[in-house]
Amino acid sequence: MPVPLSRFTSTPQNSCASLLTGRLAGLVLWLCAANLWAAVTPPTEDINFLAEHLAEAAQDARYFAMPWPEGIYGQQGWKSVVSIAASSSGTHFATTGGGLLTLGASRSLCQQGNIDLLIFFDQFDVSGSSTDNVLSAYSLNGVPLDLPETALFTHPRGRITHSGLAALISAPLRLGSEMDWSYTWGLSIEQLDLENYRFDYRLTGGNNAGTTGFIDYSGNQLLVYAMAGMQTNMQWNQWRITPRAVLGMPLKKGDFSARMAGPGFDLSTSSTGATPHKIGDGFLYLGASFRIPHTRFEMDLGALLGYALFERLTHEGIQSAAILSITWRP
Repeated sequence: MPVPLSRFTSTPQNSCASLLTGRLAGLVLWLCAANLWAAVTPPTEDINFLAEHLAEAAQDARYFAMPWPEGIYGQQGWKSVVSIAASSSGTHFATTGGGLLTLGASRSLCQQGNIDLLIFFDQFDVSGSSTDNVLSAYSLNGVPLDLPETALFTHPRGRITHSGLAALISAPLRLGSEMDWSYTWGLSIEQLDLENYRFDYRLTGGNNAGTTGFIDYSGNQLLVYAMAGMQTNMQWNQWRITPRAVLGMPLKKGDFSARMAGPGFDLSTSSTGATPHKIGDGFLYLGASFRIPHTRFEMDLGALLGYALFERLTHEGIQSAAILSITWRP
């Protein structure tokens, strides 16, 4: 049977603690919003940026699959949480698809809020067909080809693995209404691994038309994210519905390097001394979890719409994005 929603009265010490954590959450929220604004209007981009956006769309699936704090306070002891999800995203010629797993636990903090500790592991496979686009010397120096130039890209492939740890603090938020509002803020340390992530190319224009080879974006990136948001709990018949919004920003982005091979050459960002591009954008999670009556299971149906909308707005070239998740709080 669902735990009843709780309200608390504040002592002077508790009010001070709430004020401090509230200001910290507000600072994180402001920084996240500023970072997200820069990602909302991407420029027209070539195949390299399309490859970056495909990887970032897979990364973003994590934030829409996260079992965010449920906004119930005053429970004793550690409470566990398990979440699984399936997700896919894609451009007109390359797609990613895979699963996401989260294990975690939450504990009450002096009746003033909760701390949630989460560990996650996500894995996606890249597949697709072919497309005409532009090939440029992206993060490379000294490429012996007439670039940028049009090319036919085929056989997108590879594996994207995203894993990490997250610590989230949540507490009640007094807004002078009858609704149970709460806020969340926290940090995550993440590893984004791109393995054998490459496309084949054949130049179709310029002085080197007909030249074939591949371009590879494999690498291992360490990212650190700050996040903040708010939510409310509502009751509808026997359903508990929790709409929420969370903004996140990278405090540390990863290096998105490249390797290009063709007749007589095999060059990489590091071997040519070029400057790598960065991977890891801000995110805006919009969703709503639904507690299934008489169970400990909840589904986030709102994320299904929020994920698709966010990827289309912020990552040029992403034409589809879908996610379905279910969380168990035993």
